[in-house]
Amino acid sequence: MGGFAVVGMLAATAFLLGGCASVALDSAPPEARERIGTVAVVASQQAPRSNFVTFAKGRPQGAATGALVGGAETGAAVAILAATGGAATPYVLFMAPAFIGAGAAGGALGGAMVSVPTDKAKEIEAAIRDWAAALDTQRTLANRFAEVAAKTGVVRIESGTAADSVLELAMVSIEFAGCVEPFPFGPARCPGGKRNPALALAVEARAQLLASGSGEELFARTFRYHSPRRELARWVADDGRLLNAELERAYQDLAERMHDAFFLTSNTEIAIASTLTGLPGSSPDYGLCWLGPRSPAARPMLVSEMWTLPFAKGEICEASAIRFPAVDSLQPLLRWDTFPRKADSQDVDGVTYDLRVWEVEDCARRAVVYQRSGLALPEHRLVAPLAPGSRYFWSFRARFVVGGRTKTTPWSFFAPGTSCELAEIPDGQWHRFVTPRAP
Repeated sequence: MGGFAVVGMLAATAFLLGGCASVALDSAPPEARERIGTVAVVASQQAPRSNFVTFAKGRPQGAATGALVGGAETGAAVAILAATGGAATPYVLFMAPAFIGAGAAGGALGGAMVSVPTDKAKEIEAAIRDWAAALDTQRTLANRFAEVAAKTGVVRIESGTAADSVLELAMVSIEFAGCVEPFPFGPARCPGGKRNPALALAVEARAQLLASGSGEELFARTFRYHSPRRELARWVADDGRLLNAELERAYQDLAERMHDAFFLTSNTEIAIASTLTGLPGSSPDYGLCWLGPRSPAARPMLVSEMWTLPFAKGEICEASAIRFPAVDSLQPLLRWDTFPRKADSQDVDGVTYDLRVWEVEDCARRAVVYQRSGLALPEHRLVAPLAPGSRYFWSFRARFVVGGRTKTTPWSFFAPGTSCELAEIPDGQWHRFVTPRAP
């Protein structure tokens, strides 16, 4: 890891001692939920914004094919620069500095320059154009949301004007986000390098809940999805098979999070686990948000271990500096806090637990490989084996009933130096483990 990242982590640690401003969990407030009733789901008629225009390498007077606008989640700026060094000098895409994560302390850490030969750019552009033209993103998102709602049964979906409220869903953008090197002089971390740049699929969606009679807005928020970074050529190989698969995961993830934020997740019954409990290692609950993992327990890097960061590649995700603890089986026993704890509201009934395990690629969540709902105890031994020598993220939450309404706690995660009440949980902050290697 580059020196700037180390500085960022040390700054974040210092921030722990200085205080943290809390922000409201970005889910529908109780007064809005009281007015929801039955819901009609409406898909936006607007085409989502995209940046599926690739870029070319060629003569200065030969036009580059466009800008690949990166950093949909981070706000990174991108521009095509026309070089002035003569006819042999390529056009290049310059990716401006981007915020890397919680450990970066808000800093701009570095950039990367990438270019693609003209023939490859044209091939990629044609593949992306064909892929994008076949999408029906707005209706697909609405249908996926309706499927999630029907499965959970928490809210009743109506058609037409009979509903009490209207939920408008919109895919705002489907774009590529560029890979940014954490430190200009550190070891390269962007797979594919400058000739075949690594990019993430970044999707943004918005949901707005309206009272059907008056049109009054009851609640609205934006949701974002980021894939792992992959080389540009991989995205468009086999007629965009990887793009399609990743977009399917995005639809499902966005639909589930929209459903939970508007109708299910609640923080009013659970005490917030403070991230301001000293330094890493000073407390077993340091940095834990909501219910805590107990086996495997979170293992953040200690301040005394910060000097090892440049040599810890593969062992941690730099945005969170949490190690991947080893489990002793391909079917590990996972355990977490019982709900409610002593500090939580005791006025809850019918407590069960949800569990999810994700594959990890490039310190980002990939596919859900294991999930269970309705667990009676705060522990579960996986009944299907995981892959040997592989890294996984995992999380859990409690599901319960209050006043006849089904609710859940937020998914558990790790947030050193930031608030537990985050609307978007960075991938580097999920709980994690690594499975034993095959004998």
